[in-house]
Amino acid sequence: MTLDTSGGKMAIERSGIRRLTPKECERLQGFPDEWTFGLSDTQRYKCLGNAVSVPVVEDIVSRLFA
Repeated sequence: MTLDTSGGKMAIERSGIRRLTPKECERLQGFPDEWTFGLSDTQRYKCLGNAVSVPVVEDIVSRLFA
């Protein structure tokens, strides 16, 4: 994954650069598929961009109580 100059998240493909889908963003954040279903794509990206990543929280908690 890379960030373009406008701050958008993009994935590199052989044919060029493409935007990550909301489902891919949900998976990267550790949420179930379709967690933001029912919202517009713009709102889905906003929700996922502002969310705390579940795997990161799980790792921090496991280290605190290990």
